Amino acid sequence: MAAVYGKEIYSVDAKGRIKIPLRMQKYLNNTETEFVVKQSRFQPCLLLYAFSAFQKEHERLNNYDIEENELEFDKAMTTGDAIEYCEISTHNYIMLSKEVLKYAQIKNEVRFVGLGNKLAIWNPNVYEKYIAQAKKKLLSKKKLSFQ
Repeated sequence: MAAVYGKEIYSVDAKGRIKIPLRMQKYLNNTETEFVVKQSRFQPCLLLYAFSAFQKEHERLNNYDIEENELEFDKAMTTGDAIEYCEISTHNYIMLSKEVLKYAQIKNEVRFVGLGNKLAIWNPNVYEKYIAQAKKKLLSKKKLSFQ
């Protein structure tokens, strides 16, 4: 997956299929057929990686020099039950399980957010609340630092 940026909202059909936004499709490597959907560790969203980008992330963790218990947690969240493999259909749909949709509180719509080497998949309302809280937190820190 080449670098992908931007935001788009799309609907989810009754079977859990989501069409990849046309503007973001061009960033998907045409040679990639396998993708990984992972629960985000810090936000209530999903992350969609091309399999090769996911492998690089896993290799990075294997070479990371941090405390062993923290590394094991990272590895578990990167390669454990928090992930599932998927393919993008010829019509650029992905099929997500009910389990991962439930984790991200996704029902009828998703917001895709390009994050460079991956796509974040959010419930649009959860995303807006998350961004509003992050902005509020950032502004409160800046006010404190100027006093």
